Amino acid sequence: MTIKDYQEKIHSATTKYTYETYKPLFIDYKTFLEARLEDNPKNVQAINQLAIIKYELVSNEDNSIMLLKNFLTSNAQDIAVEDKHLLLSNIGYFTIKESGLYEEGYQMYQSLVADKTTLYPPYHVLGSRYLGLQNPTEVNYPKALQYYEKASTLTTNKKVHFNYAVSLFYNNQFSKAKLVFETFTNDKNPYLKYVSRLYLTKIVGTPEAILTTFSVSAYELYEEYVDSIEIGNLLYNLDDFTNSILYYNLEIEGTVLDI
Repeated sequence: MTIKDYQEKIHSATTKYTYETYKPLFIDYKTFLEARLEDNPKNVQAINQLAIIKYELVSNEDNSIMLLKNFLTSNAQDIAVEDKHLLLSNIGYFTIKESGLYEEGYQMYQSLVADKTTLYPPYHVLGSRYLGLQNPTEVNYPKALQYYEKASTLTTNKKVHFNYAVSLFYNNQFSKAKLVFETFTNDKNPYLKYVSRLYLTKIVGTPEAILTTFSVSAYELYEEYVDSIEIGNLLYNLDDFTNSILYYNLEIEGTVLDI
């Protein structure tokens, strides 16, 4: 078994089964990663994965943050710049996503951007900040576009490209936004599929088309996402479209497969 093998097994298990069912796989993976680190204490991929798995098992982000910080401190002279950026990016993820220390996490990502990191998550997170996806009072669409434009050149991640299109839309760059939204109109992800169509409807100026185009699909989408996002507001309340989109709860990158 390799790390990639475990990632694929975990991805498959987490999309099909309950936590208690796949928890033994997490425990097995943790043992595997610890063994890899015994063989090579400087294994950056293994330490990043171990931090994630430990959080999943004990739900203690401070434990994961400390694990990564200690590794970074112990190996500061031997770590390549790209690996250092990866460790700091993941520390920033746990700091924001799990500890809720947004400003501290944002500062970490700002430092990575200043250091011209080639990782996309720092630009993605800062872009989402200025789209107002965490705090609507922080909306700054030109800044959001600046970060998402850069992020879109570093990854094919769909969330990044979708939010790049959103940034273009709110900066009145409708022709460019239209081109990106059109790539999602038949996406397998229902949120990307239907919300992109809604944006395109706004761009072409025919909102009445939604009443016929989305009547059934909108209901199904609402049913699927009702526990996580107020998608119904977006689909049925176009009069407040700008605020409705902010109900989308962007997931900052940091799953087992993302890092």
